[in-house]
Amino acid sequence: MAKTAIVTGAAQGIGRAIAVRLAKDGYNVVINDIHPKLDALEALAAELTESTSKREGKVGAITAAGDASVEADVRKMIEIAATTFGSVDIVRLSLECYW
Repeated sequence: MAKTAIVTGAAQGIGRAIAVRLAKDGYNVVINDIHPKLDALEALAAELTESTSKREGKVGAITAAGDASVEADVRKMIEIAATTFGSVDIVRLSLECYW
């Protein structure tokens, strides 16, 4: 059974690159970013699902939009991951600070 990773900040940059690499390495990925970036997340989920569906042992990629600095949103991400894939093995948390 594939392991599952939650990657925050996955709509772009380092978070996106980490999600792509984990999927290529055979992890199921729950990709997260804030709600205004949902379109980018959904496009990435489709890309990851498409690129991994041709391999044996298909990997899953799902979105969980929300703010990683809000406890309720983090709980929801974990719930989505556990319900969909059965476990959470890796969490990559990224918070941008605007001061």
